Amino acid sequence: MFDISFHTNVDNKKQLFSYVLDDVIIVRKDYPQILKIKKDNYDFSYLTLRNSVLNNYDIHKYIKDDEVINENLYFIENPCFLLFDDYFRNYLHYIVESLLKLKYFILLKKEIKDLKLLMFDYVYDVDFIKESFKLYLGDEFEDVYKNIIFITTNNNIKINRLLIPNKYYLWPDTGELPESLYDVFNVMSSKVNIDTKKNGVYISRQDTIKRNWWHNRNLQNEIQLIESVKNELNYDIIELMDLNLHDKIKIFKTYKNIIQTNGASMINLVFCEKNTNFHMITHPIYGEWSNPILRNMSYKLNVNFYEYNYGKIDVNIPSKCGNRDNVPWEITDISNMIREIKNNII
Repeated sequence: MFDISFHTNVDNKKQLFSYVLDDVIIVRKDYPQILKIKKDNYDFSYLTLRNSVLNNYDIHKYIKDDEVINENLYFIENPCFLLFDDYFRNYLHYIVESLLKLKYFILLKKEIKDLKLLMFDYVYDVDFIKESFKLYLGDEFEDVYKNIIFITTNNNIKINRLLIPNKYYLWPDTGELPESLYDVFNVMSSKVNIDTKKNGVYISRQDTIKRNWWHNRNLQNEIQLIESVKNELNYDIIELMDLNLHDKIKIFKTYKNIIQTNGASMINLVFCEKNTNFHMITHPIYGEWSNPILRNMSYKLNVNFYEYNYGKIDVNIPSKCGNRDNVPWEITDISNMIREIKNNII
C-alpha cells in the first residue's frame, strides 16, 4: 500500500523520515482544519488541529471509508511534497516547522525535477506565505513559488505520488532547535534593517481578544500590566497580529528590552540581537515546557533571558474554549514584578 523512503536531512546527521504514497486522494472538508488522505478504500489519516494521526505516523490506525468523493475531483500527475505544520494558523509552528520542510523540499527537487509543493490555502494568507518564502529564499523565491499547488476547500485532489515529510523539529518535545533552523533565521534576519535601537517594549495580547482569537491565553489583568509597563518603565506597547513578518523581525531586532508572556510570538526571540534582555512573564502551564527551550535558545544567541513566575491560574473562572489553551490566569503582584524587571535591566 505504501513505501517508506529515507532521505538525508538538512543537517546531514540523521535521516529525515517520509511516507511516499501512490495513487492517493486528498479530501478537503468545509471545516478548514481538517484534511483527510485516502488510500484505496481506507483513510490513511486525518490531519487536524493538534490531533494528527499523520504527524504521529501511526500507520495502523486506518478508518473504513464511508464517504463518496464529490464531483470536484481533479488530478495532479506530478509528484507532490506536502508542506504542513502541526497546529495550523499558529505562528510559532509555521516558522519552526514549515521553513525547514521548505528547505527539505528544495533539496528533494534537485533530485525530483517535476516535484510540486502542496500547501493549504487557509494556513496563513497567501501574502504571508509569499513574504516568509521571500525572506528566506531570496532569488530562489520565484522558482519555488511557481511550483506551489494550494489545496482549496471542497476541491478534492487525486495525486499519483505524495511525499509526506516527518516533522523534523517537534516543538516542544526536544530541548533545542536544530542548527539548520538557526541558519534559516539568520538568513531572514539579515534581510531586515532597523532604524535606531529603542529601549523597551511589551508584546501585548490584546489583539487576540479584539479578534476573538481561539488562542488568546486569557490573562485577566493584562490591562493593568500594560498601564504599569507604560507608567513605570516608559516602554512601548505593541500588538503583533496585524504586522507582517518583516515588521515582526524588525521589532525584535530593534528593542534592547522585550517583555512578553508565553505564546507563539516567543519564537521571535531568535531574531533578537546579542545582549537583548528578554523578560518572560511565565504562564503557569506553558512556561513549564517552553521556558527551558527558550533558555537554550537564549544561551546560543547570547540573549539575556529572565523569567518572572508571578502567574496564577484562576480555577474559579471556566475556560472559554473548554480546554487548557484559554484557562484564565493572572499576575499576582504586578508592582513587585515590575521592580524585579527594573533590577534586571542592564
